[in-house]
Amino acid sequence: VPDDGWLFAGSVLLLEPGTTYELRLTLSDPDEKGKGPKVSRVMRAQTRTEPHVPASARERHVVPGSGGGTGTAADPFRGLAVASKAAAPGDVFLLHSGVYEGPWVINRSGTNAKPIVWRGLGANGSGGAVVIDGKGTSPSRPTHAIEASGTHDVWLEDLTIQNAMHGVTFHDAARIVIRRCLVRNVVYGLNAARDTQGIAQDHFIADNVIEGPSTWPRTKGIEEARGIQITGLGHVVCYNRIRGFADAIDTYPSTRCAAIDVHNNELSELTDDGIEMDYSERNTRCFFNRMTNVFQGISMQRVYGGPVYVFRNVM
Repeated sequence: VPDDGWLFAGSVLLLEPGTTYELRLTLSDPDEKGKGPKVSRVMRAQTRTEPHVPASARERHVVPGSGGGTGTAADPFRGLAVASKAAAPGDVFLLHSGVYEGPWVINRSGTNAKPIVWRGLGANGSGGAVVIDGKGTSPSRPTHAIEASGTHDVWLEDLTIQNAMHGVTFHDAARIVIRRCLVRNVVYGLNAARDTQGIAQDHFIADNVIEGPSTWPRTKGIEEARGIQITGLGHVVCYNRIRGFADAIDTYPSTRCAAIDVHNNELSELTDDGIEMDYSERNTRCFFNRMTNVFQGISMQRVYGGPVYVFRNVM
């Protein structure tokens, strides 16, 4: 925004997904006599829907191992390394039950129309049928169970991610989907706090269970543990169950921190903030969340312009 300019920003809230709306915007700029230009415009915009795998996606199979395989059901890829090298846009990798040793580095990207999907087979839960194991949480060995920084259009579904300093790291990434995963025994659950090129946008993080090391009541002051850290533009963080961190969900400063929705999350046993909307630029929205046994509820310091919306939360 120029030094002598004004920024007008705002959100239309609680709309239906996948629906086209007409928006009428009116700008009035009266002078000292109450007169001046008045301009009205009608624009059309469509709300997004939850991401769905394209019907044309190709299924490929993966089992624990150390190399080989062609990806068919009869001859699956053996191990994540060989499967990752074969990944192409539009592939859905079905990970069969077992423990896959990390760190797992994902460096192949999909496209907006053809994402690369990594999906665990079998029911997830307290045991987890498909486990990505980072093999340690020592601060002197900052492991990442899954490292997907610099990628785009990569989906992780129905996985148990455990035993690492960082569960999933996806800095400088776009359109990452993390859905129905169990993340446990980590210090940082899902970390996407860096956006150096201004490309971080449209992540969808939903229906995950994320468990950290912090205990209630607070006895150690402000701890490092964080459930979800995110920055960029156009993300949705919803329907997650997060417990045992300093902060559950934080927005972070970068080249852009705007148009982020945090809603319908269940959060508890947090020794600092339940939710931080800090460093928001504008149109970040926090609603329908519930926080229990949280040292501080919702933080909004500092905000670069705004608006930030915080409404209908229970603490």
